[in-house]
Amino acid sequence: YWQVGAPILWLPFFLIGHGVAWLYSLLGYPVTADGYSFPYHAFTFLASACEVFVALILCYKILKRFYTQSTSLVATLLMFTATCLPYFTFIRNRMSHSGDLLVAFVFFLFFLDFRDKQEKPPQFFVWWGICAGILFDLRYSNLVYLILPCGLFLKTYLADKEFFNREKKFRILLGGVAFIITTLPQWITWLKLNGAMKPETSGMAIALHPGFTGLLNAFKDLFFSRAWGVLFVEPIWLLGLAGLIMVLKRDRWLGTLCWLTFLGCAVVPIVLGNGASFGQRYLIPAFP
Repeated sequence: YWQVGAPILWLPFFLIGHGVAWLYSLLGYPVTADGYSFPYHAFTFLASACEVFVALILCYKILKRFYTQSTSLVATLLMFTATCLPYFTFIRNRMSHSGDLLVAFVFFLFFLDFRDKQEKPPQFFVWWGICAGILFDLRYSNLVYLILPCGLFLKTYLADKEFFNREKKFRILLGGVAFIITTLPQWITWLKLNGAMKPETSGMAIALHPGFTGLLNAFKDLFFSRAWGVLFVEPIWLLGLAGLIMVLKRDRWLGTLCWLTFLGCAVVPIVLGNGASFGQRYLIPAFP
């Protein structure tokens, strides 16, 4: 039922756990090297914690581009402590949310780097495409992050129609190829499990009632519902959205793209609801 992005990110830690389990088994201890014993659990737990830790470092690094060190540090700590992140770092840590957080911040950092200096080597676009592919492998709804580069490319084209020469088009094409190759494990997995290259959706309960009124009620529930409404359980999001308004005033293009990406990320809890959850976990990819 789940996607393959989290196991791909956990793989180095999983292999270490496999080595430890094999060693214990060799020494005669009752530890099975089957992927399910304690060493595998321990090292994949550690993988999730490391992913969140690196994501927090990237968050601080990105914020320092715009704000003071103290402001960046406080905002980073609040992002972690005032949300559901500790729960999915230390308790329910073998889920994909830590990977969502890390790869979203890496992708956003690539976006800012290209925005600041658009003369980038081919490998830059390859790595950016790989990052986008892993986002898709983690959660296919993360494709909303493509709003950022597409919007940036559009702005660049409108400002200078000669900017995208043959060389730059080739580099962007390399990124697209890297994206497709990186998503292949997910397509193959869907084909193997479901008989078609599409996700299994029969287990998803669609919470959104059709019609404009249903959409408004879903937005209202996202923020004001007594069951995990943002206003009650993670009010730090309201400060974040107020900050996005300030960004919009400072840089209209950046603010608009960030708002559109946030709204895209918010579609998941709006459409699916947030019943079997702790906090607003579906909003984790929107933290950047």
